[in-house]
Amino acid sequence: MASFVWNRDFDEAYVNPYEYPAQKQFVGEAGKILTGLSKALDRHNMRFDRNDTSIPKAVWMLHNDAVDALREALALLKKEKHTLVGRIFRDVWESWQMVEYFLSQTSESQKDLKKWFQDEIITHGIIRDRLKKDGRTAEADERRQRQRELSKLTHRSYRAMLKGYSLGSGNKMVYDNFRRYSTSVHTISAYYAILGWLIIQTSESIEKSGLVTAGEIKKIWKRSMEKTTVPRRFAMQKSLPVT
Repeated sequence: MASFVWNRDFDEAYVNPYEYPAQKQFVGEAGKILTGLSKALDRHNMRFDRNDTSIPKAVWMLHNDAVDALREALALLKKEKHTLVGRIFRDVWESWQMVEYFLSQTSESQKDLKKWFQDEIITHGIIRDRLKKDGRTAEADERRQRQRELSKLTHRSYRAMLKGYSLGSGNKMVYDNFRRYSTSVHTISAYYAILGWLIIQTSESIEKSGLVTAGEIKKIWKRSMEKTTVPRRFAMQKSLPVT
């Protein structure tokens, strides 16, 4: 990968936000990748019947939703608008978690697939419970922690909402309302790192589903990456938690 933002730690990105050239490189690469993934998924238009309740159809719909959401998140971050982006992140996370669950083809996931097509909601808690029943408790706990972190951005926790404010003179808070003030560069930097991670995870999920071949996924990434990585401009400082 060219831009180092793709493999950047979220907390480190928050503390060290002034890598603007690297972020610009990332934005260009991310846009091309998401466009490539969207076009690849478009090939399945007119494939599935309205009454089809198969795994491929469910997976295709979830992937379309995730890729479109990621494209919207990228567009908002380019405008330095982050408020809705945090909510998009959890939606995307849950989409590819559900894809993985349906692809497992266990008796429980098959039952839940039918419920999903009947418009019932399959929560992340249900997926974690299934993992625990399969003896994957550590993995379930890890996903629960990630879910909690992303949920703070969705449910507007205090620390998440603070990311929309700056400090003026006398340590007084100023709301970054996009009319007079810019969003905190720290927030934008961290969100670019999270976005990169989610694009990678979604891309891998699409490959695992078989809707797009591994070879084509590789080509999409290869033609989207710039040949030279923009170097880091500033020394790294100690990381603080993003959420």
